[in-house]
Amino acid sequence: MKSKLNPQLSAMISLLDDDDNAVFQSVSQKLREVVSSDNPEAAEVMRLMVEKRESVSGRAAARIAKFIDDIQFQKLEPKFRRALLDNAKLEDFCFLIGQIGYPSLDVQKYKQELNRIESVIRLEYASSQTTAEIDRVFMLSNVVFERESYRGNSSNYYDPDNSYINRVIDRKLGIPISLGAIVLILAERLGLPVYGVNMPAHFMLKYERQNFELFIDPFNQGRILDKQDCIRFLMNQGYGHAEQYLVKANAIDIVERMFNNLRNCYAELAQNDKRALIERYLDIIYDARGEKRSAPYEDPEDDDFDDLEDDLNF
Repeated sequence: MKSKLNPQLSAMISLLDDDDNAVFQSVSQKLREVVSSDNPEAAEVMRLMVEKRESVSGRAAARIAKFIDDIQFQKLEPKFRRALLDNAKLEDFCFLIGQIGYPSLDVQKYKQELNRIESVIRLEYASSQTTAEIDRVFMLSNVVFERESYRGNSSNYYDPDNSYINRVIDRKLGIPISLGAIVLILAERLGLPVYGVNMPAHFMLKYERQNFELFIDPFNQGRILDKQDCIRFLMNQGYGHAEQYLVKANAIDIVERMFNNLRNCYAELAQNDKRALIERYLDIIYDARGEKRSAPYEDPEDDDFDDLEDDLNF
């Protein structure tokens, strides 16, 4: 994409990989002011800085990446805080998280793709002979996992892209919680009572209505399970059976788990700057709850990376 950015800003971006630290500090400060302002060129500056980061390697790439992450944190922190205060929709949180990994993310492009899938589901409803709610849940699952071919990325489970909604949509690959998020976003739009369940080691979906419930496994093409299947999995993994493992999770609980998964991905890949960045976002959630982190994060028992081999086979 050809840029129409003014020459002065283009020149500053070209100097981001300069070996002279004084030069980097000077141009980065000026670029920070532009990106952090209401300047109409801010989005284009960010896009070109991301391109610059991807065009270099080694120390220069790491320095530019950290600079971009710091700017993006400045921009996203107040948005996350506002979303937490407003009890925002999971969809809104997912796109905020996407902008952490992809600062120049075109949010509308991916919302339009979700709109398209929603339209496909609504057409299914319109042509169906049944209006039963449970059948509509099955149709939703069928469209996502059969027609649209979303599936679990069992070959590269620790890839951070499995956690960013834009990359999940691009590749139709993810981990249980990100695939589950796609279904939850669509279910909320369609008014269906489908909820997330923070089951240890394997995020699940649950359809619940009065005294009836069933579980949907988003990592395994929407496989339908009952409560006993989930209890059996928990017992086999050594967690034991506790009703708290099978209750509905709210959007903030799901977002916290998404961040835990991302942190664990970056820790596994020894990308310590990225791990520390995600911990800063986790601290926003803790702060909103009036809690403080007093020790380094430890792997929570409910992340999606415990006992991976067993996780793939109920």
